[in-house]
Amino acid sequence: MAKNTSRKGLRMKLEHIVNLTNHPDIVALERELRTYLADPAAKAVAYAAEIAAHRSIDNLIPEMLAAYDHLFVEPEKTDPDAIGKQTVVQALQDLAYHNPAPYLRGLHYYEPYNQGIDDRAAQLRATCARGLVHCDLDRLSILQILIEHLVDRIATVRSDVIGSIAQLGGTEALLLIRFKALSGDEEGDVISACFTALLEMDPHESITFIAKFLKTNRIIEAVTALASLRNAIAFPLITERWTATLSDDVRRAIIYSAATCPLPIGCEFLLTIIANDPQDNLVQWAIEAIALSKFKLKFQDRVYTLVQQSESLAQLATYNRFFD
Repeated sequence: MAKNTSRKGLRMKLEHIVNLTNHPDIVALERELRTYLADPAAKAVAYAAEIAAHRSIDNLIPEMLAAYDHLFVEPEKTDPDAIGKQTVVQALQDLAYHNPAPYLRGLHYYEPYNQGIDDRAAQLRATCARGLVHCDLDRLSILQILIEHLVDRIATVRSDVIGSIAQLGGTEALLLIRFKALSGDEEGDVISACFTALLEMDPHESITFIAKFLKTNRIIEAVTALASLRNAIAFPLITERWTATLSDDVRRAIIYSAATCPLPIGCEFLLTIIANDPQDNLVQWAIEAIALSKFKLKFQDRVYTLVQQSESLAQLATYNRFFD
């Protein structure tokens, strides 16, 4: 009974904090939020910090820092899922707080569970990596700190660190991300993060670099990255690989990535599959992919003509399912 009462009390408290979001009296709002930033409940602290950032109340930064420190004391009790700490450092970041201390502390905080496979503090570390980029430190010092987290045990952290390094810009950051891509990662999403970052930093040179991965076990990630470009040079690099010996999974990835290409060249390639490929499953994927693309209406008549010529009931059924 006591536990249920406690939960109800917390729920009511959080509802009250949420209702403060658009409070018209900034002085009264600051006073209330200051109280909740000292609350023992991590969720109350998180809600208050979020509103303070939303309303740009940087007078509350000292209270946020104090709350942040408190949440590291017996964290399994004060902030068991690390959401309080993560929200506070995000709020500090939103308020343009550039002292590196809280970000460095969060970057080196771990809260593993499930035999170390997962980590409740992963999002905290990722947020701190993003915050550190804007701190009052020289670029090289920031890179030296972030490089350690390119081998973080959690893939999402590694991906976010790559994005943070890209924000720093410069040759060192570019080469570091290239090195990470070449070194590999067990998670494809991390390699994808490398490719995305490289294309943002140096689109022209990165196309050639990423194209090399079309002949590796990271072909799917390379295809996805290159197909997304509004660049007439990039997509033909993908289609050159179509005649190679590829698994159906890779061919499927190429087909659906072609549909995401911002240029019509992607759907033109899919039309050649519909017209010429003897494998019905590949043709059906191509039909569906065009239907999902932004060029659906532009290519619909040509797809229908090819499907009619094929006299394949399976292809016609696929066409009817996705175009009608």
